[in-house]
Amino acid sequence: MTQTAAQYIKKQLKSSIENEKIEELKRKPIHGQLYQDLERPSVDKEKSLAWLCDSGLKGEMESLIIAAEDQALNTHYHQRNIMKQPIDCKCSVCCKAEEHIKHIVVGCAALAPSEYYSRLNKMAGYVHW
Repeated sequence: MTQTAAQYIKKQLKSSIENEKIEELKRKPIHGQLYQDLERPSVDKEKSLAWLCDSGLKGEMESLIIAAEDQALNTHYHQRNIMKQPIDCKCSVCCKAEEHIKHIVVGCAALAPSEYYSRLNKMAGYVHW
């Protein structure tokens, strides 16, 4: 077997193992959400994951971001539906909708006038400069 053939087989095996792990994650209720979202037609998978390669973030911060994408942070929704704790899962800020990551990041009416506006201004500043 030549060196090139061995490299090809190694690459194929690695790809197969990676795909198998991703399929296993997709079947999980929490950790599969990111991979399920990446399969949507409107999502550019490569660009969505590019930040992992060259973000310069420490492992702890990267882990926290991935946990947020997986909906695995300790929100009221997570406590009630995943941890099976008998609590009210309403948002602790607006007290209207269920408190989950997507609600906190983009859907909370109480956070919209202040936090979202501030975040938008920061992003606009980066684009401007």
